[in-house]
Parts: sequence; C-alpha cells; structure tokens
Amino acid sequence: GVSYVGTEGWGKSTASVGVGEMLDGARARSRSAERFDELVAVLRLDALRGHETRGLSDGELRRVQLAIALGTEPRLALLDEALVELDVVARAEFLALLKRRGTACLYATHVFDGLDGWPTHVVFVEGGTVARVVAGEVSSESLYRRALGDLEPRFDAAVVVEDDLVVEGCVDRWAYDPSAPPALSAAAISVPRGARVVLVGGNGAGKSTLLALIAGARLGAHGALRVLGRDPARDNLRADARVSL
Repeated sequence: GVSYVGTEGWGKSTASVGVGEMLDGARARSRSAERFDELVAVLRLDALRGHETRGLSDGELRRVQLAIALGTEPRLALLDEALVELDVVARAEFLALLKRRGTACLYATHVFDGLDGWPTHVVFVEGGTVARVVAGEVSSESLYRRALGDLEPRFDAAVVVEDDLVVEGCVDRWAYDPSAPPALSAAAISVPRGARVVLVGGNGAGKSTLLALIAGARLGAHGALRVLGRDPARDNLRADARVSL
C-alpha cells in the first residue's frame, strides 16, 4: 500500500491517546511483529509507551506517527517534510532503515544533512513542474549549493523510466482555485520500485502539492497519475495512505 506523512492537518489533537495502546494496535496490524519492533527501536519509542499523545513534544509525536505509517511496510512512502521535527540521530537512523528495507520513497525536504549516499534519484521541482532529474548519488553539499543558486547541475531533463514503476504519469494542471495560476503544470514523474527519491525545490515550487496528489489527499488534477497501478483520485488511496494523530 501507500503511506503519506505530510504537513497538512499536522498538529496535536484535542484528544489524547496512550502511546502504548497505539503502538500495540499498529504492531497487531503489521506484517511482521519483529520488523515492527525494529522500527519502534529505531524511532526510540519504547520509552514513550506510558505517555499520552497530548503530553508529547512535536518530535515525539512525529516519531509515533512515522511508526504507525511505516508499520504496515508500505510499498510506497510519501514523506512531506515529515522528518523535520526529528533530531539528527533519529532522522539518520530512520532513513537508514528505509534504505535497508528497500522501501520506495518520495521525500520532500529542505534539510539535506545526512543525505549523502541515500537517494537513488533527486528531482528538482521549480515553478510547478519537474525541471530536472538526476539518478545516482548526490552530495548534501551539492544540494545546498543548488538550493542557493550557486550550482547549475548538468542533470538529465527526462524523468527516469523503468519497467517496474510504483508511480507514473503527469499532472497537466492543478490549481488551488480555477481562476488562479496553476500550482503544478506539466509535472511528469516516474518512480521505480525501491527508489528513494528526494524532491528539492524552494517554497511554493510544488513539492507538497505533487506528493498530496500522488497520495490522493488532493483531488481535481488534470492529467493521469497511476500509483501502484491505481488512480489516486478515484481508488480511495486517500483513506489507505493518510496517517494522522
């Protein structure tokens, strides 16, 4: 399936739930209790089992959310600035776990520290479209330099296409309002099985919108997207993918 952890609707709920109760429920739904326990250990959640969600910090709450979202071992993880609240060690260990497990990821972030050797592809989103793609290792330094405009990368303009894809298609147009300029236009993307794709771009470039459309969390796009062979706008991926607390 698909798991989407994003910034939309993110925040503390007025309700409070026991962390241990939530983790036990997620463990029961997981494919492997042993692998779920490994995820909990990486996110250092055992110490929080006796806590209520209302009393957690933003970083602690995010770690619980990630455990629930990734506990099902989805074929595709959509992470929209989902690790920004994590400390450096927790973020590095979580990304390393995703790499070991071969989980296909689309990860939008402005935090490039610790990404050396992690992505299989880097997608630059500019002005609401996929401007360029690079396959292979990219250093954190080069990502920062590119974000600052100090480096003009010689990347392939075409999106990498392979036979076994978890995401494929193009958003021809999507706007917050029909009369507004499009937030996305001619944004084509293809994600091979097991790929770890980092989405890079400035504020308002369209990264979050693209992830939300892939997750089915936003509707109304013109174009054709297929996620695990399904249409995210029609096949109820939103209900499957969204994890909130």
